[in-house]
Amino acid sequence: ALGFGIAIAVGVPLGLVMGVVRPVGRVARIYLDLLIALPTAALIPLVILSFGINILSSAVIVFVFSVPFVTMNAYGGVRDVRPRLLEMARAFDASRWQVFVRIVLPSALPMILAGIRYALSRAFVGLIVAELLLSPFGLGRLIMASRSMFEHDRMFATVLWTLLLAGVALTALARLEGRLLRWRT
Repeated sequence: ALGFGIAIAVGVPLGLVMGVVRPVGRVARIYLDLLIALPTAALIPLVILSFGINILSSAVIVFVFSVPFVTMNAYGGVRDVRPRLLEMARAFDASRWQVFVRIVLPSALPMILAGIRYALSRAFVGLIVAELLLSPFGLGRLIMASRSMFEHDRMFATVLWTLLLAGVALTALARLEGRLLRWRT
C-alpha cells in the first residue's frame, strides 16, 4: 500500500505538470517510456543493492511497477482536453488556475482514474514479485514455499486468494471511480 500510495502521490502531479508544461512533458516522457519498456523485474537486483532486503525494498518495487502508468495516464488526460473548452475559457478571460481547476482537471479525471486502476493491477504484480524474492512472509513467499514443498493445492489456493484480493481492490476502485465520475452521465 505504501509504494502504491506514493506512486499515486508522485504520478498524478507529475503527469499533470507534464501535460500542462510541454517541455517537462517532452523530457519526462522519454524516461517514462524507457521505464515502461524495461522489464521491471530487472530492476529488483538494483533495488536490493540500494535498499537491502526489507519492507522498503518491497515498497520501492511496487512504486516502480505502478508509477509510470499513473503518470502517463494523467499526462494523457491533460493532453486530451478538448481545445474548444480551452478556447471558451480564454474567451471568458478565465485565469490559468481557473482553467486548470474547472476544465483541465475534470476533463483529465477519467484518464487519471483509469491509470490508477491499471496501476493497482501492476502494484499487485509488483507486490507478489517483491514477496517472492525479498520477503520471509506474504502471499508471494507462501506461493514459493508451497511450490517447493510440492503442496500444489495450497499453492493454487494462495494464487486464487491473491486473485480474489486483487479483484476486490479493483472492484472497490471501480465503484469509487463511478462515484467520482457520476457527473459525466
